[in-house]
Amino acid sequence: EYLTGMFAFAVFDGRDGHLLLVRDRLGIKPLYYARHREGLLFGSEIKSILAHPEFAARLDAVGLVDLLTLSRGTSQTPFREVQELLPGHLLSWRPNSQAKLRRYWEVRRQEHADDLQSTVQRTRELVTRALGAQLHADVPVCSLLS
Repeated sequence: EYLTGMFAFAVFDGRDGHLLLVRDRLGIKPLYYARHREGLLFGSEIKSILAHPEFAARLDAVGLVDLLTLSRGTSQTPFREVQELLPGHLLSWRPNSQAKLRRYWEVRRQEHADDLQSTVQRTRELVTRALGAQLHADVPVCSLLS
C-alpha cells in the first residue's frame, strides 16, 4: 500500500519458502506467473516461463481473444496456465499450498466538486510531483510522446 511508481518484483523468503509477487498500481511493468508441479514459474515476459523445459506451451482461447481484441477482460494470457498478475495486485505463495491473490490498490471513484481553477491547480501539483519523482534515474532521462 505504501509503494508508488512503476515496478514488478518478487521477494523470496528462503526460511519458509514464501514467495511474494507484486505489480505496480497501474500495471506499467508486466509480471506473469504459472503454477508448475510444486513450484511457481514467473517472469516479466511470458517467454521466460515458456523457456522452462518442463512447461508445455498450449494456446488458450479466452486469452487469445483477449489479446486479439485488446479487451484485457481477464488475467489469462494466450497460453494456458500462464496468468498475468493484474495491476495493483500481489500474489502470495508457499510450498504445498494455494497461491493467494489480493488486490492492494484500486482507483477510487468519487464525485468531483471542485471548480475549474482548483482543478487546474491540483492537477498541476499532481503532475509536477509525478514528473519530479520520475526524473530521478541512474541513466539519461528522456520522454516519448505518442
